[in-house]
Amino acid sequence: MAHLPSLQTLRAFQAAGRLQSYSKAARELGLTHSAVSHRIRELEEQLGVTLFRRNGNSMTLTTEGQQLFGKITQGMSLLEDAFRAAGAPTPGKRRSVVVSSVPSMASTWLYRRLAEFRELQPDIDVELRVSERLSDYRREKIDVGIRLGAGGWEGLNAVRLFDEAL
Repeated sequence: MAHLPSLQTLRAFQAAGRLQSYSKAARELGLTHSAVSHRIRELEEQLGVTLFRRNGNSMTLTTEGQQLFGKITQGMSLLEDAFRAAGAPTPGKRRSVVVSSVPSMASTWLYRRLAEFRELQPDIDVELRVSERLSDYRREKIDVGIRLGAGGWEGLNAVRLFDEAL
């Protein structure tokens, strides 16, 4: 099977094709114009074809772009139907995740990554709770905790993110 582009890349292409504008697609997806342009350029390089032509201030799909647009739009509709049937949240419905972190991780490693997460997942609100204490995750309804240590905390699933070098 050929390597498939990311879902974000397909969404960027589909939005740009539908709106005939990288800027409008970027606004709709909560991305920058540059991010949409980059994703479409990657897709063009992977496929070896030009997908858009610039006509003055507007963008139009090439013949290859129109064919791909139709297939991707059909595929996205199938995915939306599958998730709607499975009870997944509908687009535009806000979801949230509660993250607990120690102050040192929140201010250095985590905080820099939240902007990227928001760009990739604009419909998910992140509540960050910063504390040194190990919380009662169930009682306090915390979805994810980021801590320093060797793991092995009773009642919690721990995954090593990285080793710390001092």
